[in-house]
Amino acid sequence: MPLFRFAPSISATLALPLAALALAGCASFQTSLDTSGLKDSAKAMEGAVSYFQEGHFWGPEVLASTLDNFNPFALVDAPPRVEVTVGSLDRWRLSEGGHDLHQERLRFPSTSPVRMRTPDEAIFYLYYRGDLAGKKVILWVPGYGVSDFAFLFIRKIFATELDHNYAILFYTLPGHLERIHAGEKSGDGLLSADPETNLETVQTVLGELETGMNYLRGRGASSFSAWGGSMGAAFLLLLAEREHFDHLALMIPVLDWNSIMGNPAMGGLRAGLRAAGYPDSLVEKAYRAISPMDRAWKPGSTRVLIQYARRDQLTPEAITLAFAKARGIEALGYDESHATILLSGKMFADYRRFLDGVTTPAAAP
Repeated sequence: MPLFRFAPSISATLALPLAALALAGCASFQTSLDTSGLKDSAKAMEGAVSYFQEGHFWGPEVLASTLDNFNPFALVDAPPRVEVTVGSLDRWRLSEGGHDLHQERLRFPSTSPVRMRTPDEAIFYLYYRGDLAGKKVILWVPGYGVSDFAFLFIRKIFATELDHNYAILFYTLPGHLERIHAGEKSGDGLLSADPETNLETVQTVLGELETGMNYLRGRGASSFSAWGGSMGAAFLLLLAEREHFDHLALMIPVLDWNSIMGNPAMGGLRAGLRAAGYPDSLVEKAYRAISPMDRAWKPGSTRVLIQYARRDQLTPEAITLAFAKARGIEALGYDESHATILLSGKMFADYRRFLDGVTTPAAAP
């Protein structure tokens, strides 16, 4: 997710001066935030192995065997039976939604197969006006490192979606917000240096998203669309291979994990994998298995919008444009980096126009 992970030291008191620099078009500042964030992410991936004894990876032989029949949808195809608990939402509450705005917190035991995780709960935030039965839903999947600071920006997107009469089902990624374990920072534990563990994390996220969608179907939701940012957009592109979405809005989507792994900022992580016996070719094969760029998804009748940053250091513009062209997807670019795209007012306005084109705004409450 931009800004709040890839500039992890940003606080509310620093937001305005940083915004002023970014909006002034300081390209070097914007790209340096991306590079700094990649270095932080590499450290987080290396540190995530603290969940199991350092060096006790699954091993290259196990990874090679797993890739022979890897199915990212293992938990989508056979979702476990879980009981969803509904409660009041105390975090990320909207105050401007109108008198009939419902705000709920959904939770259920995590479907994670990842062996080193401590017991965890999947958590969703649900927002809707009026009755949920018959309502169209936007499944919301944020990016790596999303934090409470992000809500200052995300709430504006929520408001646009509620204005268009959608319900919003916001997913909390493992290791984020209420799913942060004691002693950890936002994002710790979601990604690991071990590619095998990362493949299992993808299965976990897709399985939890499917469970959340099925629960809302049981409450009468009529259809689903989705919004995804950064890594969250990558998860949604995978899920769209099995689920039909009326529309998809993807902001700075991660399309090629190998492009990120090939960034010089990730050099230490790659060297560590080689030292642990993982050849580059095996690691690349593992990340191709979950990279939207290397998969055969076709939008079909789904309307798709990609909003990307021209100075993105995680997913270069050329990759985004090639992905969009091959699939007939609309792609709008902004003079921002991965870390600063939410500072673009035009990006918010373009998203509202996109929603205007796929639905009719609701009457004011």
